[in-house]
Amino acid sequence: MFDSAAIVSRTDKPEAIRLAKEISSYLESKGITVRLEAELANKLKAKERITLDFKVDLLVTIGGDGTVLRAFHLTNGSVPIFPIRMGTVGFLCDEDWDKAITALDRLLIGEYVAEVCFSLQSNLDTPLALNEFRVGCALPSHPVELEVYVDEFLVAKDKLDGMIVSTNTGASAYALSAGANVIDPRLKAIMIVPICPLSPNFKPYVIPSDSTVKIRLINENDLVTLVDGEYQKRLSGVKELKIYKSERTVAILRTRWNFYERLKRRLNVSSTKWEAPL
Repeated sequence: MFDSAAIVSRTDKPEAIRLAKEISSYLESKGITVRLEAELANKLKAKERITLDFKVDLLVTIGGDGTVLRAFHLTNGSVPIFPIRMGTVGFLCDEDWDKAITALDRLLIGEYVAEVCFSLQSNLDTPLALNEFRVGCALPSHPVELEVYVDEFLVAKDKLDGMIVSTNTGASAYALSAGANVIDPRLKAIMIVPICPLSPNFKPYVIPSDSTVKIRLINENDLVTLVDGEYQKRLSGVKELKIYKSERTVAILRTRWNFYERLKRRLNVSSTKWEAPL
């Protein structure tokens, strides 16, 4: 089913590096060619590594949501992702580190479900967003003035700290922290979430995923858009930003459908503890 795989892992924890080595050896024992992300390959002194033009059938991630997002951006979602959790929350991740090999056994015999997630793109030269676009000032203390349109209908004009346009995948990430609603991933929708608006009437919107969100920039000084919390683009001279559903999707592979279990972990983050393997 899978002839080749790449491993993308956090490298700040020796436990994650050890697990990456174990998974690499396991996959190779099954006849699967394995490539490693560059920094991980250096630490494990491995020759097969991810290059700009690499092609594999599967991405295995070890870490949290940031690792999953990094894997997505490596391929623009063209490769299915199998996330293994080694972090505090890891909302996008199902399998715990200590059950990784058992989970991979199930994956390789086809016992998995594929959660197909859509991404967002913009009218500017920005990466795709699996989670969200954020629009605001480079300095968080400066409010911005924006007009927000949905399919050319003006829905809000306000001064605020910033605004989030999120997929339903990202609805349980930054958008949720900013006051958005939880969205079941079976419902394909886009979230518009104001961050600390001046007006109490500007509330989060849930709109169809085939809608276009247009953000008209009233004060254009020092505005930036941030994609998935990682990729920043300055909006100098830009009059409006359009955000809409991309044709690119990514499949996140899971051994079971457990959105509400993962959500419970996300909502109880303060009481969630990660025990490091020995």
